[in-house]
Amino acid sequence: SRLFTMKNPTFAPAQLPIAPKPLPSELFSSWMLRVASSNCISLFELLEAVQFNYPETPAPQSLDLCLPLSFIQSIARFCRVPVRKLQALDLRQRLPHLQTALLLQFPSDPFCPRRRHQRVGYAFCPVCVANQHVIHVHWEWCFASVVRCSIHRTPLQVECPDCGESDPLNFESQDLKPRYTCWACGGSLTD
Repeated sequence: SRLFTMKNPTFAPAQLPIAPKPLPSELFSSWMLRVASSNCISLFELLEAVQFNYPETPAPQSLDLCLPLSFIQSIARFCRVPVRKLQALDLRQRLPHLQTALLLQFPSDPFCPRRRHQRVGYAFCPVCVANQHVIHVHWEWCFASVVRCSIHRTPLQVECPDCGESDPLNFESQDLKPRYTCWACGGSLTD
């Protein structure tokens, strides 16, 4: 069941019932999408729940780059995760001199429940995805200059091969097993 609906955010728990641990190799927004999916809500609804519980916390411009400490602290309390683990997911923490022009971007859509306009874009390695026990976006996949997987040397995919979705990774699981299919069309992302 849903924690609340977008039209009526009258109830949001003080802490989320399910909060998966962040993976050291993933983007902050990837972890947030996994948290939202685990709680059967959209990323948009998750951010509304944070705002409901912590109204003094400013909303970040980006969910991957230069995250305000107060936002990270609020998310950490809400998800029962150490602040330092979340800070480590910020691209600015990983690469202090990062030029944002090097990052992939999604087409802007402020009404997208996956909040693409606040996230960096990504390409993905089908072989890496097929081997993931937890579907997530590797932080290295967000750079426009990276065109091959550093592990498998395979070309990175920038969209679903079946429908062209630019944000195809499916963060939902079925019977605790990851889904290796596009969330939009159900096409395989590992072929």
